[in-house]
Amino acid sequence: MAGISSLGVGSGLDLSKLLTQLESAERTKLSPLVAQKTTNDNKISAFGSLKSVLSKLQSAAEVLSKPDAFQKQSSSITGSAIKTVVGDDAVVGSYQINVSQMARAQSLVANGVASRDKAMDITAGKMSISLGSESALGDGSAKALEVNIAEGSSLEAMRDAINAQARKDGVGVTASIINAGGDTPYRLVINSNTTGTDSQLNVSFSGGGADAAHFQYDSVTHTGAMTQTIAAKNAELTVNGVSITSQTNTVDGAMQGVTLTLSGEGVTETLSVSRDDAGIKNALNNFVAAYNDLNKTISSLSSYDATSKTGGTLLGDSTLRNVQNTVRNVMTGSVSGGLERLSNAGIALQLDGTLKVDDTRLNKVMANDFNALTDFFAGAAGDDKGGFADKVKTALDDILSDKGILKNATDGLNTHNKELSDRYDRMEKSIDATILRYQAQFAQLDKVVSQMNSTSGYLTQQFDAINAQMKAR
Repeated sequence: MAGISSLGVGSGLDLSKLLTQLESAERTKLSPLVAQKTTNDNKISAFGSLKSVLSKLQSAAEVLSKPDAFQKQSSSITGSAIKTVVGDDAVVGSYQINVSQMARAQSLVANGVASRDKAMDITAGKMSISLGSESALGDGSAKALEVNIAEGSSLEAMRDAINAQARKDGVGVTASIINAGGDTPYRLVINSNTTGTDSQLNVSFSGGGADAAHFQYDSVTHTGAMTQTIAAKNAELTVNGVSITSQTNTVDGAMQGVTLTLSGEGVTETLSVSRDDAGIKNALNNFVAAYNDLNKTISSLSSYDATSKTGGTLLGDSTLRNVQNTVRNVMTGSVSGGLERLSNAGIALQLDGTLKVDDTRLNKVMANDFNALTDFFAGAAGDDKGGFADKVKTALDDILSDKGILKNATDGLNTHNKELSDRYDRMEKSIDATILRYQAQFAQLDKVVSQMNSTSGYLTQQFDAINAQMKAR
């Protein structure tokens, strides 16, 4: 079969151009399918934009649907020696905190020996180090570390054995060696890793030898060869004159919703806890902004420009209308209780469909009727129907769910696009077959016309020869 570029060579006709024009004409049949798929793709993208702004409004409503959003606290403290973490359940008020003593961990030092790495005069025995006179765990049983010490151990070997056994047993004890100078400079130091009197140390060693007596201490009687260099102490403080004792410098539970971390003593600081009105207003403003973004998006997608006679991507779309009506109905609806409507909470619906925060109205409600504001958005205690924010969230959950109208509309468009693609493929194959048929017909035509041109040329030559003979006679 002749190629497209060779068509017309024999006949002299421009058959390749004609075939190209016929192919272009055939392919115009594909244009409606392409245009419909482009329209569907634009709608899918538009529904994606709509879903995005609906999700933001859903998230903003979810924040307001929880009472915690209205119970957040802000705090300040007058100094830097006390750090505070204030939870949402903290009680609003002013608290004067006086720290008279910080909690400390106990430290014991043994008598010195001449060498840190040479054998000491000790026989094998067991070193027992207990935390607390009775219990360091607070469960009524002592927490003791039992360490096997080999005969003739060096001070370093003793230190290493204590630390290894402490790590293995999970006991809060650390041993180290200091050089205090003099003829017997090397001294074993045993530290409790935990502050407070519940973690004070008792040390005994069952081995014999001249050096064995160095490693004894009773924190109850404060007797033994070891020296207490730092005593175990509890933190002592007062809050508004009430005495508080803590085993650690992190005081949790002494004040409702407040954790104190002490870093200085002999200080008095004032903690002020107040309702976080700025955070509450921020949550309300986020809700308003999210709704206004949704309103703007819906207006854009459903707009019509009379001058250019062009409409938004979802102009006249029933799904968009359903979404708009659902959201509008819940926004203008009411809930049972004190404030009833959004406008009474200081958020007014404008003529253009947007929301606007009335700061004067909102401040008045927050100052005089804060519980009603909480109940309006988050629902009153015991009310399983929830508040206004719950209603908004429920409506949006239905729209955005896997079985919601937005998902159904998008799935329908995707299914239609699949059908269009299948039709496009079938039609393209049909067009290709038609063009191949035209090409074959044009090739045959080119051959026939070429033969006719050849015959015409031959006959013309013969007639010219006959005429020439006749004229010669």
